[in-house]
Amino acid sequence: MSPRPSLEIAVVSPAGARTARENGADRVELCTALELGGLTPSTATVEAAVESGPPVHVLVRCRPGDFVYDAEEIALMAAEVRSALRAGARGVVVGALTADGGLDTSALTALADAARDTDPAAQVTLHRAVDQASDPVAAVAALPG
Repeated sequence: MSPRPSLEIAVVSPAGARTARENGADRVELCTALELGGLTPSTATVEAAVESGPPVHVLVRCRPGDFVYDAEEIALMAAEVRSALRAGARGVVVGALTADGGLDTSALTALADAARDTDPAAQVTLHRAVDQASDPVAAVAALPG
């Protein structure tokens, strides 16, 4: 018999995290503004969700729209990564693309480094930006370790 796959539920509040826990979620992806594709929640929301639910992975996305970010936005998201992990999140969910539709491996490396420098055990998950890549399969295959 195969082990049960992990269940992750996207939530936007501590109440959602509690409901996810009560209904068998193994972890939650916490964000805000789902109607905009999801944005980074506040530190207070992260702290409250960590207290009330299963392990929390925080979506780190500084604005709606595309996934092509400039250096200032990458620096802001790296700070958000550190903040989320310091608030008790077990992981972060990130993504970034280049203007030509490839994965922005420099940006992803900077975000992963921010996570691992803050918490070496932090999990880093690639979000739906990969779905918007010009060739999602090739983009994932090209990811650095």
